[in-house]
Amino acid sequence: YEMSSVTGVQTCALPICGGYDDEASTSWSGLSVKGESACAFDPAGDLTCWGPAAEYSTSLAVRDIAVGNNHSCGLDVDGRVHCAGHDSYGETEPPNLALRQVVVGDYQSCGLDLQGEVHCWGWERIATELPEGPYERLSMAGYQLCGLDLDGQIHCAGSLSTCGEGAPPEGQYVAMDQSSCHGCALDEQGSVTCWNAGPELVPPGDGWLEIATGDGFTCALDDAADVHCFGPAAPESLIGMPMHELDAGGQGLICGLDEMGMLCWGQGAADAGMP
Repeated sequence: YEMSSVTGVQTCALPICGGYDDEASTSWSGLSVKGESACAFDPAGDLTCWGPAAEYSTSLAVRDIAVGNNHSCGLDVDGRVHCAGHDSYGETEPPNLALRQVVVGDYQSCGLDLQGEVHCWGWERIATELPEGPYERLSMAGYQLCGLDLDGQIHCAGSLSTCGEGAPPEGQYVAMDQSSCHGCALDEQGSVTCWNAGPELVPPGDGWLEIATGDGFTCALDDAADVHCFGPAAPESLIGMPMHELDAGGQGLICGLDEMGMLCWGQGAADAGMP
C-alpha cells in the first residue's frame, strides 16, 4: 500500500492497510478488540476470534461480544450472558439475567439490563460504586467502569489499572471508550474530551462521529468515515476505505467494519492472523 501524510497524520491509502483475505469478506455484525485479541460475529451470531481470545471465546451464537485480556463474555439471542476464559474471581460466572450490553475488565465483568441497571460479577462488585442509574451504555477497561446515563452524563468507578482514578469532566456526551490507561468521550458536536490523557491523545476539533481508544493512542471516525489516529503508539490512519464501526486494543492495534467485512491493522494484527 501507499503511505501519505494529511495534516501531519500518517495515513494509509488505497487499496489496503492491513490486508483483506477470504475470511475478511465475511459480513460481520459486531466486533470487540482488547490487548492483542479481536473477536467478531456474523449476522447468524457465529463468533470468530483471533489472538489469545481464540483460546477463551464462547462457542454459542451471540448478538454482542466483549473480549478482555484473560476472558470474554457474549450475549445470546435471549440476552443471557455466556463467559469463557480465566476464572479466578468468578469473572466468567454471570448472573442469570437478560442483559442488553456486556463489558469486561481485568478479573471482572459487568452488564446492563433491559431497565438500564448495572450488574457486575468477578473480583470486585464495582457496580455498587456507580450512582444509581438508569444508564444508556457502559464502558470498561482495567479496573474502571463508566456509565453513560440518560442525560448524557458519564459516571465512573474504580481505576484504569495503575494509571490513576481519572474521570471525564462534566458535560453531556453521546459516546465513550476506554483503554488500559485513558478514556475519551464524544459530545453532540463531535468534539472529543479525554481523561488520564495528554493533548497528543485527543483528536482535535469537532465533527467526529465515533472514537476508539487503545493503549497509547486514540482513533476517531470523521464525516467521510475515514479513520484518523493520534498518540505516540498510533497506527496508521486509514483514508479512502470508509468504516462504520471501530474498536482498539493494545499498542497500535485497531479493527473496523466496512462494506467488505472486517479489517485489522497496526501492531500484532498480521502476527495474530487477523483479517
